[in-house]
Amino acid sequence: MIVIAIDGTSASGKSTSAKFVAKALGYVYVDTGAMYRTLAWYCLKNQIDTRDNKAVAAACNAWKHTLRCVDNEVRLLVDGYVPLKEIRTAAIGAVSSYIATIPAVREWMKRTQRQCIQFGNLVMEGRDIGTNVFPETDFKFYLDAPLEERKRRRASDGIQENLVTRDQRDRQRAIAPLMIPLGARVINNSHMTVEETSRLIITDIQQKLSIMTAGIPSAPTRTHSPKGKTKKSMNPPTIKTRRSLDFQSPELFGTPSEVVIEPVHKAIGYFDHEKQVIQHPLFQRLRFIYQSDVMSLVWPGATHSRFLHSIGTMHVASRIFKTIVRGQLTELIKYGHKGISSEQRAAIQYFHACVRLAALLHGTGHAPFSHQFESAHTPQKIFRDPKTFKSLWVGVDWKAYYEKKAPSVLDHEHYSIRCAAKILEDNNISEIIFKQDIIGIMEKTAPIPSNLFAIMPWPYRISLNQDCSKLLLKLAKN
Repeated sequence: MIVIAIDGTSASGKSTSAKFVAKALGYVYVDTGAMYRTLAWYCLKNQIDTRDNKAVAAACNAWKHTLRCVDNEVRLLVDGYVPLKEIRTAAIGAVSSYIATIPAVREWMKRTQRQCIQFGNLVMEGRDIGTNVFPETDFKFYLDAPLEERKRRRASDGIQENLVTRDQRDRQRAIAPLMIPLGARVINNSHMTVEETSRLIITDIQQKLSIMTAGIPSAPTRTHSPKGKTKKSMNPPTIKTRRSLDFQSPELFGTPSEVVIEPVHKAIGYFDHEKQVIQHPLFQRLRFIYQSDVMSLVWPGATHSRFLHSIGTMHVASRIFKTIVRGQLTELIKYGHKGISSEQRAAIQYFHACVRLAALLHGTGHAPFSHQFESAHTPQKIFRDPKTFKSLWVGVDWKAYYEKKAPSVLDHEHYSIRCAAKILEDNNISEIIFKQDIIGIMEKTAPIPSNLFAIMPWPYRISLNQDCSKLLLKLAKN
């Protein structure tokens, strides 16, 4: 099934464009905003205090609702009734904007909206579709227009709405805030008609579909463990033969599945498992905190985007790693080696993946705790309390990543490591790469590398054991 995610600000033309695209492609249209409005209407109709978060959350589990597809459009029925006109008022809009900030409501909506896939290919519009509801989709679009243009559109529709307040609430809510989804096509349609905007979206979709059906990008292969469980693998099946290999070829390091545009390094590629890390709610939350921090007002150069900084760091680390490896392999060729085995290529790809993820996750600690913040008197007092470090690791064995005793002072590097452990655990990255091998490259850690890392056939004239592999991880930090 295909999901087209169209996100954007109020009055950016999401609904009209989404309807146009759905009709043109023959897909099912889903207006997620109508679902929040329907809940707001239900609460007001039943005299439920919409400022009581628990009461509103309870209503989600109490009301008799069903999803139904009518004329290729998903509708949320309440007691068998669809409130179409009733939910299109300014009052309902204001209430729905507030209840959309309630975590339990957003979680309920996410589950319900994901159920819409039962009706077929979807064009779903909202404010968190590409970031929260269907972050895995390859078809993401973000529509926007200047504030004055959006005000004009609202006025022409006879709707009075404070767009400044609405934008602020959407962007600053704790759960699934409005932001540009990773990999989304951003469209400023201030000087475009609905048809022009929609045609641009359709053209982009058709181009991506043609590429995907041609087999590009390639997905990770799957192998079967002895127990019969399927595991993801970054590498092709192992073939114990040697062959000549072009060291400049991307095959040596794997081919990224997607690209993000970054102002300093331009196009930066990333892999599917890295995409999972970036789209983790904790990573996104920390990204949002940093970009919204007051520091952005007084120190813009440091906050151009912590997300883009993390992506850039990963890109630079990757380039350095490739340069070192290619240099070493070139030296091997000089001494008579004809190439490297598939097993050795897999070892290089594995270490490369570890380095990239370590660099990507390093920035999570900088998001809430900058160097300047740590220098303040009150934070210093808190961070120097040994209990502060251990409080981050309640229920988790911190000794797996540190030496025998806990650090006496907490700093942002320690916070990065805790965030990294959480994100990697939730995404089951260990099916592909062992966590200790990733976190071992990050600052101020000292884990024992995995057995896999220790026994890998590195293309150097050394025999690796646990001590040697630990030394390699330390070298990678420097």
